[in-house]
Amino acid sequence: MVDGMNESSLYLTNLIREEIEVLDGRGENFNARNRNVIIAGFSQGSAMGLMLLLGGELQRQGLSRRVGAFVGLSGWLPFRRQIEEIISRECVRFSDGGDVGAARNATTAYLRQLLRLRSADDKWNLHFGSHRIPSFFGHGELDVKVKFEWALQLRDILEQLEMDINFRSYKGLEHWWDEQEMTDVAEFLQKKVA
Repeated sequence: MVDGMNESSLYLTNLIREEIEVLDGRGENFNARNRNVIIAGFSQGSAMGLMLLLGGELQRQGLSRRVGAFVGLSGWLPFRRQIEEIISRECVRFSDGGDVGAARNATTAYLRQLLRLRSADDKWNLHFGSHRIPSFFGHGELDVKVKFEWALQLRDILEQLEMDINFRSYKGLEHWWDEQEMTDVAEFLQKKVA
């Protein structure tokens, strides 16, 4: 599983870089500071997208500032228990109740080591981390393949990391999407990216 996540992280990062290069070649009026790349995934694609955001590879390669939003549908957070332990440990270290920046950095460092994403120049831009990328998460309350409970756990952890998230649940929806969810995604993207 970890080997596949490593390969997927590197593949997706390269794909995003290539798309940015295509967009940058659109002419003189193109503003390279535009955040016009949207990452989206359904189910396992959502989980992998989260690993891409939390694993710091986009930051390390200077690409996170170009990502306008993330959309994750019917997904979950891999390694949730380990990330919860990291957040708890980092919060206990500080008498004021914890430091969310330290928890974010420790989470990223853990995932980079786990997914073997470390390199000689293993640095990421803390001033524009992936936690600033607006993210939409939608999940059906009747999903039995990726339990709704897992989506709530995902939401809670990302809120603890103070990520910019918008979470929506859908009554009567199983492991799929529907018209209301697509409307919500479109409205989210209009507000956050347009």
